[in-house]
Amino acid sequence: MFMQATDLRQAPLPQVDLCIIGAGPAGLTMAGRLADSGLRIALLESGQRNGALDKATEAMNTGTSSLSDYPFQYSRVRGFGGTSLRWTGACVQLDPDDFEVRDWVPHSGWPITADDLIPYYAEAAPIYGLVDDTPYLPIVRDTPLHGDGLEARFAQLTKTTNLSHQFEPIIDRSNSITCLLGATATGFDTSPNGSQITGVELHDSAGDVHHIKARATVLATGGIEAPRLMLRAKPAQKSAMGPAANIIGRYHMEHPIRSMGVIKVPDAQRHMLGFTNFTSTNNADLQGVFGLDLQTRTRHRLLNMHFRAYRFHPLENDPSIIRLKEIAGGAGLSMGKVFSEMAPKTIAKWARYGVWHLWNQRARSARFDHLRLLAFLEQEPDPDNRVTLSNETDPFGQPLPHLKLTTSALMKDSVARSLEVIETQLRARGLSDFDLSEPQHLAHYGSYGYHHMGATRMSATSTQGVVDANCKVHGLENLFIASSSVFPTGGAANPTLTISALALRLSLHLTQTLFRN
Repeated sequence: MFMQATDLRQAPLPQVDLCIIGAGPAGLTMAGRLADSGLRIALLESGQRNGALDKATEAMNTGTSSLSDYPFQYSRVRGFGGTSLRWTGACVQLDPDDFEVRDWVPHSGWPITADDLIPYYAEAAPIYGLVDDTPYLPIVRDTPLHGDGLEARFAQLTKTTNLSHQFEPIIDRSNSITCLLGATATGFDTSPNGSQITGVELHDSAGDVHHIKARATVLATGGIEAPRLMLRAKPAQKSAMGPAANIIGRYHMEHPIRSMGVIKVPDAQRHMLGFTNFTSTNNADLQGVFGLDLQTRTRHRLLNMHFRAYRFHPLENDPSIIRLKEIAGGAGLSMGKVFSEMAPKTIAKWARYGVWHLWNQRARSARFDHLRLLAFLEQEPDPDNRVTLSNETDPFGQPLPHLKLTTSALMKDSVARSLEVIETQLRARGLSDFDLSEPQHLAHYGSYGYHHMGATRMSATSTQGVVDANCKVHGLENLFIASSSVFPTGGAANPTLTISALALRLSLHLTQTLFRN
């Protein structure tokens, strides 16, 4: 059932077995998995339901950053459904080597393997309507972008992006799950020695404080909110965590997205539709992606990266078309300035490009012979990239997060050497007309994936991370974290599918161990 946190004044909850903080992809996956377990569950959500993004609540998603334009509010969501209310729906598994220790990547390696997540990826697939893409693989593999060092595959984009539609009926009819809306977790209650979490402190939308008593607690918020809440742990709790307490917030990672040039592909209309157009199934769209295969990355000691490809016209490199896009993007140009640039040749180019652009937007059969490449890059774990607490506070007086994020020399070198290898591979396929670089006029296509990973990382010991292989916080008996913040490395894959797989794995662990009696 659902209730407002303000209702706790008249109807406080009795002790629950499990308190899950956050009703985004991780929290909803766990709630759905445990709905018939017999456990009494409190699911706390800072926002509201029905996709309503409350402005006052969303204002709590602000923060400060070493990146002046980092979009905290756009990349974080408070509402029933979490970031599924705002994402593109891309579902991609991590590669096997993303889990492994790579001696050229400092602090790499998960305490679990890719095989450990295989059954949970399979269990998560129906949540997102994912399909077995094996029958479709020839569409992208019978092309010049696969084989002999290059690997092409699909990213699946679910058509059921908003998870609230799927999980709202489950919670509505549940007698064992209570979803508290307008419930912002602000701290943990602990035992005297700090080793047990006895409950969760929350503020309701009116600012009143309540406490939910629970046998176990799962922090299932986003990758910035999880370390933010953990950084506010009480001294006894941090003492129980030992060295892990000093790692909270460190090793934060993102997925930089960069425009990486243009390739001319003869007969692209026949070969490249699997990359430039979705292959549609009932519940998911398949988008072709490609990159260097595992053996090649390992041989050249490279970070992971993959490319998505889009139709491109050579006129887009023309200064007049670049100017046109600046005008269309609202570059603050006066109409007089615009008309002064409209020489007959310029108008002809604009018209030619405009017709091509509209044709390619609307028709799968439209002709094209160039691809624009967009690279999704792996950022290695760096302890100096971190989430800390700023001096600014939210409406409840809680410190807002401060994000420090820089691009390392290792990542820049890996990108440069990856492009060199790819150039060699393309030339071997007879593709010689290309420019693999970062053209400035295409930079607006890039930015970040807004994938917040790593700041409560998983590790075998408390000296290397914050949670263990079962997502339990080191040194604490009953606090777990289900979030992309536990990723020790992030590969180049969108994280949501792995978040759900880890949440399902944690759900089974809780029912088999903590709640087996």
